[in-house]
Amino acid sequence: MKLPNGNHAFIEVEKVSAYLLSESHPVGRLKAQFFRGLGFRRSNPHALVAALQTLGREEEVVDRIETPFGIKYVVDGTVIGLRGSANVRTVWHARDEEGAPRLVTAYPVRR
Repeated sequence: MKLPNGNHAFIEVEKVSAYLLSESHPVGRLKAQFFRGLGFRRSNPHALVAALQTLGREEEVVDRIETPFGIKYVVDGTVIGLRGSANVRTVWHARDEEGAPRLVTAYPVRR
């Protein structure tokens, strides 16, 4: 199954810039090190946003978890950067099956 409404998947640029690509964020700094190794930079967060949106649209959902706040979808795939590619797990949240999914997090994963 593909991410429901994957064509409308939303990623906040600020979340990518201040979390996934932040060298000073307490949790995000390790993720930033990983994504920087692929060639993504905080000065251009849109490149990582585009790569993660592509992953969310094109790859299969590997897990679906219903919560009191909506549905979490886990989507694994390959992210391609300027310096290479790597397997990444993304977690998306939607209020319901009809809602547009929003990126919660992304991190490296072994396949």
